[in-house]
Amino acid sequence: MPDTNDRKAAPVLEVTNLTTQFFTSTGVVHAVDAVSFSIPAGRALGLVGESGSGKTVTALSLIDLVPPPGVRVAGSIRFAGRDLMTMTSEEMRKVQGTEIAIVLQNPLTSLNPVQRIGDQIVEIAKVHQGLSRAELTELAIKMLKMVHISAPSLRVRAYPHELSGGMRQRVAIATAVSCEPALLIADEPTTALDVTLQLQIICVLQELRASSSMALLLITHDLGLAAELCDEIAVMYAGQIVEKAPLKEIFGNPLHPYTQGLIRSLPGQGQPRERLETIAGQPPDLISLPPGCRFADRCPHAVERCWEARPALVQLDSGREVRCFLHDSAVDEPLAVSA
Repeated sequence: MPDTNDRKAAPVLEVTNLTTQFFTSTGVVHAVDAVSFSIPAGRALGLVGESGSGKTVTALSLIDLVPPPGVRVAGSIRFAGRDLMTMTSEEMRKVQGTEIAIVLQNPLTSLNPVQRIGDQIVEIAKVHQGLSRAELTELAIKMLKMVHISAPSLRVRAYPHELSGGMRQRVAIATAVSCEPALLIADEPTTALDVTLQLQIICVLQELRASSSMALLLITHDLGLAAELCDEIAVMYAGQIVEKAPLKEIFGNPLHPYTQGLIRSLPGQGQPRERLETIAGQPPDLISLPPGCRFADRCPHAVERCWEARPALVQLDSGREVRCFLHDSAVDEPLAVSA
């Protein structure tokens, strides 16, 4: 489990009130609503929540890859001292893949089926680093060794369909880090893999973290995976962050009822049970949001106030952040209130 000390390091990435909406024929989808977080160099943040909570849209918003009709409508994204929200398309292309890289959950969507994997690994380096053909081949072999692919000098000539799912995902990781990015975004990197292959990917990402100052943003619905890789957890629900705290505090003392439900649903938590617990109900419609707390319909602790007012994300005396009226008496100050 990662260490959670050294919280004062300067952030590589600092996101403030990021808001992304989809303008559809049936209404505005509030996919990402005033989301704020930061990641220092060498640290890892896990963005955790159910499918549809806004995790992936948050990640795509960072690198301006939200598909239409999605639009980043507000907020700032400061990366290495620059605001990505104000960059031109040309400036953003220079950042994508070199300074910020992304690994998707299905490597077949990011690997070209008719191009040898060695050429794909070094494609970005070829454009931005001006290396010779021999140097590019050497780099591809080096990256395959780094992600523990056997016979790398032979594998560089292989095509994606000739590799297993776990090997393709490791190739995707090797491609993403070939230019030594300052930030790696890993979006559900183990979802389509069996347990053995998941462990291989976890080991590769752990080694990358240990050997560099690269920051990591892990997008996942799996708190167990986040526990293996992250220093801090931000829990998302219905487009908002509802709790953010260091890893040990999230698991040792979850404050938001939604976080508590996620942890109770994990295998091996608490006393043995015949079946895992679930969170009853469904998330709200992101087009027609309720007037009160977005989790009230599913919350076992909801009171009248929860249906009438929207809780702010507040910072407690401990420095943790939580969006829940159960804890607002311990508030230092409100951090943000969604519209």
